[in-house]
Amino acid sequence: MDDEAPKGAFLKTAAKVAKSGFALLAKPAFQARLEACGTCALSIKKDNTITCSSCGCDMGIKARFSATECPINPDW
Repeated sequence: MDDEAPKGAFLKTAAKVAKSGFALLAKPAFQARLEACGTCALSIKKDNTITCSSCGCDMGIKARFSATECPINPDW
């Protein structure tokens, strides 16, 4: 996680994912999330990964879980 990202955000997200039983999205929904992240002005693309500069998360991981949400895009 980026040093600038709120530390509590990671723990809050991890707790939501665990509480959901680590439920994953179907592949089409996961791909739609990654596409949205890939076009976002706040995304940092490096070495085939997308990192969100708002929350500091690796979107290839965060976008897989159904309990996660985007801090910028409520439709995500």
